[in-house]
Amino acid sequence: MLLVVNELPNPRMLIVNKKTGETEVDKIIPYEGPNGTHIQNRRFRMTAQGTYLMPYLAPGKVTEFDKDFNELWTYDIGRLKPWAAVRLKNGNTLISDEAGDLVREVRPDKSTAWEFRIAELPEEYRLAGTQSCVRLENGNTILCARGDNGRTPQLVEV
Repeated sequence: MLLVVNELPNPRMLIVNKKTGETEVDKIIPYEGPNGTHIQNRRFRMTAQGTYLMPYLAPGKVTEFDKDFNELWTYDIGRLKPWAAVRLKNGNTLISDEAGDLVREVRPDKSTAWEFRIAELPEEYRLAGTQSCVRLENGNTILCARGDNGRTPQLVEV
């Protein structure tokens, strides 16, 4: 399966069967926020439970939808920009925030389980523009960034 998301005035999600080339799901993604494709969303993901996690940049929130795009859960991160959200095996959600230069693990009740701010790194290892994150099996987290055009690290493991 291939998951495709486009950012148009009406953002859409497609799931395409890679073997047959047929579109199996074609849904409009609910979006309330300013117009402009670059500010809508990033790193749309399907969870192991078959739900969808959508980080909304401009509204500053992460929303989980069921297969019919009914809202199941929303975490409002505030004025910041959630770039990626990953559902962890423990049920928590790992969220990277580009504007806030942080990664936060949030419990289903929306309380913070763990948070790491880029400013906590030694200056020579600080990332510019934290955009994604991955939780490793050993419990460490890899923070990913655009690297300030090659002037700073692009991956750091904490």
